[in-house]
Amino acid sequence: MKSNKFTVDRFEEEKAVLLQRDDETIEKIVAKKLLGTSVSEGDILLITFSDNGNVEKSELLKEETEQAREQANKLLEKLKNN
Repeated sequence: MKSNKFTVDRFEEEKAVLLQRDDETIEKIVAKKLLGTSVSEGDILLITFSDNGNVEKSELLKEETEQAREQANKLLEKLKNN
């Protein structure tokens, strides 16, 4: 089993498109229901995959998600003011 951090990029019907945090060129598509009901686009998750690629565990990283959103908002404000 291997765990990695992923950002929920978007939802496409019943699927979630995830981007690996340390290399956003790596994309995983998983069933949305495997991530929990409270997961939103932009959330950062720690996901453990089994050796055959199935989601074993999904954990919402609330603090990291909040920090990433704050950083993105600051960047947007900076861009708006220039």
